[in-house]
Amino acid sequence: MSDLPVSAKVNVEVEGRSTDKLIDAVVDVFSPATEVLGALGDSVRLARVEIAAKITRRAKEIADAEGFNLTAPPVKFMVPFYERASLEEDEEIAEIWARLLVAASSQHSHAHNYLIDVLTKLDHDHAALFKQITEHGASPLVHLVDVPIFYQRWGIESTIKSVFREGRLADEIGDDLLDIFSAVGVLPLMIGFDFIGDYYECKLPKFENVSEYHAQLLVALGLCRQELYSIEIANGRLDLNYIYITDLGYELWQTINTAPKD
Repeated sequence: MSDLPVSAKVNVEVEGRSTDKLIDAVVDVFSPATEVLGALGDSVRLARVEIAAKITRRAKEIADAEGFNLTAPPVKFMVPFYERASLEEDEEIAEIWARLLVAASSQHSHAHNYLIDVLTKLDHDHAALFKQITEHGASPLVHLVDVPIFYQRWGIESTIKSVFREGRLADEIGDDLLDIFSAVGVLPLMIGFDFIGDYYECKLPKFENVSEYHAQLLVALGLCRQELYSIEIANGRLDLNYIYITDLGYELWQTINTAPKD
């Protein structure tokens, strides 16, 4: 006869049934999955198992729709993934968690482990801003090389200096600068220039939920890099403040779009 008090018996039974839901979901999605089952039972037992199971089922739906064959990622990914993902309450970010599970289960890389920490700290507004950065412009982001000049300062300086040709009007210069910084994967925060004694600040394209704070968090998470500097030009000075997507940001973009790697 058990010596457990009634309340303890109930807690053990409820906890066991809850954890079983996640274990069932993992077994249903990954085969074989025996290597990770024991670790998951311990790591997620006190977390929100219903959410973890829902994310796992959603990952299977995505994989089936996209034609991915899933194999259980390493335990080093799975345990922290379920510990963190099971705490997610935002539906849109939960969707990204599911897509991260698909990416890691179809072709795992070390970047996926870093993205666990990123998603833990990402909130709804920052996720929306990141989405805008990778989707605005004439065409959507396809490869990291879509924004090549922003990875070499000499390249962007050469491009920009050609805008300041003799005889041009300030409005024409401003329009050309906006075209340059409207590239997908780039978010201009400030573009101003001193031209023939007058200072002009470009009217930037509108992004929802954009502030220095939002941009700085994307930088702090490693998803974007910030550039803040001035360029001396023939007739004055150009001041720039912008962020652009990094390699890790591109990994997140691929994860969100479940894009197969080259």
